[in-house]
Amino acid sequence: MSEQKIKYIDINKIVPHPKNPRKKLTDLEELADSIKENGIMQNLTVVPWYSQFTGKPGDNGSTDGEYYAVIGHRRLAAAKLAGLKEAPCVISDMDEKQQVAIMLMENMQRSDLTIIEEAEGMQMMFDLGSTADEIAEKTGLSKTTINRRVQLLDLDREKLSESFERGGKLQDYLELHKIKDQETRNLVMAEIGTNNFEWSLKKAIRAELGRENKAAIIEMVSEFAKEVQEADWSIMTYVTAYGYYTDEERAKPKDWQTEEYFFRVASNDVFLYKRRPDNDETEEDLQSEKRRIDKNELDEIKKRMYEMRFDFVKKLPQNKVKKNSSDITAFAVMVILNNFSNWFNRERLASLLGIENHDGDELEKKIIEVPEKALLSMQYLRADDDHRSYADYDNRYKGNKELDSIYNLLEILGYKMSDEEIAIRNGTHELYAREEEE
Repeated sequence: MSEQKIKYIDINKIVPHPKNPRKKLTDLEELADSIKENGIMQNLTVVPWYSQFTGKPGDNGSTDGEYYAVIGHRRLAAAKLAGLKEAPCVISDMDEKQQVAIMLMENMQRSDLTIIEEAEGMQMMFDLGSTADEIAEKTGLSKTTINRRVQLLDLDREKLSESFERGGKLQDYLELHKIKDQETRNLVMAEIGTNNFEWSLKKAIRAELGRENKAAIIEMVSEFAKEVQEADWSIMTYVTAYGYYTDEERAKPKDWQTEEYFFRVASNDVFLYKRRPDNDETEEDLQSEKRRIDKNELDEIKKRMYEMRFDFVKKLPQNKVKKNSSDITAFAVMVILNNFSNWFNRERLASLLGIENHDGDELEKKIIEVPEKALLSMQYLRADDDHRSYADYDNRYKGNKELDSIYNLLEILGYKMSDEEIAIRNGTHELYAREEEE
């Protein structure tokens, strides 16, 4: 780099760098007032405009052309706003790769960039030939963080910006990458910043798992059963349902080689039927199957609701728990007085406290370190499990005071129920059986 000498340049010949990661300049009026009174206290760093087209550094001995600002974009904008004619500048011979790196680092050090702008700056450095190691060295970020930032650019840019305006956090976008399908990611991203995001995220993740299991189930039953669009109850009887979301072992029936089987693909299950030994049609078969379908869907929602509650408790920071210690103590007393039937095991308690190994003394140390979080976790595990439901065996809404008490505490701690959870809790969900259906 050539010797740095300050030169005053016509301010109208200096333009913002086209590859500056920072897109929006804020609070210019106050800075403009200061510059109008005191002048520009710190020089700008610029490069000759033509280097952007030739890829060559330096100003070829001529300083009469236009320049791109590399350092000092906000000062440049404020100076123009203040009506200055000239600006003190250092003309640099850095190449394009160095220019982008300098602009990215300068803005990151002052926390001037949005996450999107950081990601775009890093991608520009990759495009100019920088490696993740080089970007990590220049920015001070880990390679993992850099790669995660750049992954944001795979998302719909307009929806990404809108979600940031709704209060989206970086962790929200990292969670999105648990979804494999890009189109689904963008759909779920539209829920970031709303009470439906966590719910939609888990629903999408489980849906992808369900599609994978569905394909495996269909492949298995196709070996011995014929697919039908609807069950013909005059010749068929129900055998079982292979659920897409269960971990149960899926096995062929023992008589699959001697009996005639049929299967039907539904939204959450593959239903298996076999030929009746006689032609007596059961009148209740059709309604029974509908109840089974609705029950399986309600069971899937029930499990997802439990996962949401468990994960929320797991992610709660100790300081948030301490602020609500009186409510947690009252909940713990209520659990004991009402003799909630569950009992926790060390493994799940360790999971809630963020510990991998629950067999040693690490768990005891953690309990001493965060006693309030430990108390909440222990009593929560006594009160809650994945069988807690607002529906009875026949899919009718029944209410659940114990589950209500859990939600009441979690809402005090900041939990926000999704629209579907609210419908399940208040009995308005469409899957509940109504009197006319019974």
